Amino acid sequence: MAEDLEPIISDLLPTLTLDYCSDYTIDVHQVTKRLLNINVYKATGPDFLPNWILRDLAKLIAEPLTAVFKASVREGIVPDIWKSAIVIPAPEVHPPKTISSDLRPISLLPVLGKILESFVADWLCDFLAPTLDPNQFSSLKGRSTAHALVSVLHSWCSTLDQGGSVRALFVDFTKAFDRVDHNIILTKLKDRGIPHCLVKWFHSYLRLRRQTVRIDNQYSDWLYKTAGMPQGSPLGLLSFFLLIDDSPISMWMTPL
Repeated sequence: MAEDLEPIISDLLPTLTLDYCSDYTIDVHQVTKRLLNINVYKATGPDFLPNWILRDLAKLIAEPLTAVFKASVREGIVPDIWKSAIVIPAPEVHPPKTISSDLRPISLLPVLGKILESFVADWLCDFLAPTLDPNQFSSLKGRSTAHALVSVLHSWCSTLDQGGSVRALFVDFTKAFDRVDHNIILTKLKDRGIPHCLVKWFHSYLRLRRQTVRIDNQYSDWLYKTAGMPQGSPLGLLSFFLLIDDSPISMWMTPL
């Protein structure tokens, strides 16, 4: 779905000043809390670490794990295993007739990688929130699709009350996550003044991502991706919103 998109341009990174932002730190208490909130019933990712072990041993592993997280942010390097995904094709209709339209790819990601992502996503959301389109509601802190409905109904009713007319255009962004251009995301992060240490980390996060497809107990060969974001990742939705945020039709959009 994204073969026509270019891989990350290597010239994007050397222009950054490789500083370390002391404002973006992770403490043991935060890591412990997120480990304790792990859903033990969810499937494991490519690291095959059982979720119940991560939750039940949270207080024992939180300190060394915090050191790993802090080193990742400080050095701007994401471990390869945390950039891997097991993709399970889930049928949207039964029986599925075509691979392209009747199957939904579900990405199983390493839980520890998602926890680290969640910290970076929180930092980026705090930084980007004032600049994002106020009409973007889905999956952002303090906003929901209910707010979107209230906003659009208020706009329509106000227009009708003033004697105007309303026309609505609904756009289906099917396969939206598969079409996220990594170069555009990195460029927008730089242009919005995101601290260079976080841009460097994000560069590593996007570079050389890979996935394998699992059907029953059979796995395909690993495939490296040059574009797209895994659904279900803390940074997936944020990246998509950043990609479309300067679009004049970004109002009330939700990816499918």
